Amino acid sequence: MRKLITVLLGLTLLPVASLAQSYPTRPVTLVVPYPPGGTTDIVARLVAPKIGELIGQSIVIENRAGAGGTIGAGFVTKAEPDGYTLLLGTPPDQVTAQFLTKQIAYNPARDFAPISLLVRGPNVFVVNPGVPAKTLAEFGALAKQQPGKLNFASAGKGNTSHLSGELFKVRAGIDITHVPYRGNAPASQDLVAGHVQALFEAPAASLGNIRDGRVRPLAVTSGQRLKTLPDVPTFAEAGVNGVEVYTWFSILAPAKTSSDIIAKLNKAASDALADPNIRHRLEEMSFEVVGGAPGVLGKFIADETVKWERVIKDANITTD
Repeated sequence: MRKLITVLLGLTLLPVASLAQSYPTRPVTLVVPYPPGGTTDIVARLVAPKIGELIGQSIVIENRAGAGGTIGAGFVTKAEPDGYTLLLGTPPDQVTAQFLTKQIAYNPARDFAPISLLVRGPNVFVVNPGVPAKTLAEFGALAKQQPGKLNFASAGKGNTSHLSGELFKVRAGIDITHVPYRGNAPASQDLVAGHVQALFEAPAASLGNIRDGRVRPLAVTSGQRLKTLPDVPTFAEAGVNGVEVYTWFSILAPAKTSSDIIAKLNKAASDALADPNIRHRLEEMSFEVVGGAPGVLGKFIADETVKWERVIKDANITTD
């Protein structure tokens, strides 16, 4: 009888162990919580194929946009924690949304298992060429002359493109109107068309329009100038301190995903980021390649949470 119980217990534990060892046996879905064409989507489609190659299965990108990334993130929290549904995590869905709205249906710290931080990069503040401001100081003066009449677009409420604008308003003492979109791509299209006057967006998304003269860059939210935009000043250089903001991208799984699966995915992500071609393309888009162990991502998100909770409460920012 004791031998029979031992055998039965072994059979019960076997599927769990074999699942982690054989994973993955089918394609993996990476949920991008923004529409196709934006920076989040670009990063996902650049890194995911290499990760898929390294784990031996294709990674399918699934765009689930809306509510500043929280719709896609919420979808992933309800998936089975088996490593086959992952999230391309961003600041809104992992950090800021919980302080901006009461409608978020999950707890980022509780409902996700960190896998790897990928990259981080600043935003660039661009305006439509029809705006009569060639510098950040001129834009600020124009905004003060017409309080509430100028507007700035963002990739969604709670996105770093939104919070960059809110910080700019506070630090510069101006009143400009926020116009949220469901992702950066439609926001950028409306900026070029002249439906909105300004936009904070990742350099990767704006470089083409800047080079073609469809938008005018006024400042970047980094601590120093970018190699890709050497003539564009930082906000501090342009006379507005305290507007240093970075967008970052990470990979997460539903909570309770096996540590063996997490480790396998982290190794693949690290190796993908080390690929010279991928690293070069990311750096060309003004991203800093970060990487790191799951614990590094967990601590990074915790630190970002403390930082942005204070900023949002001090600035009294809300999306409800």
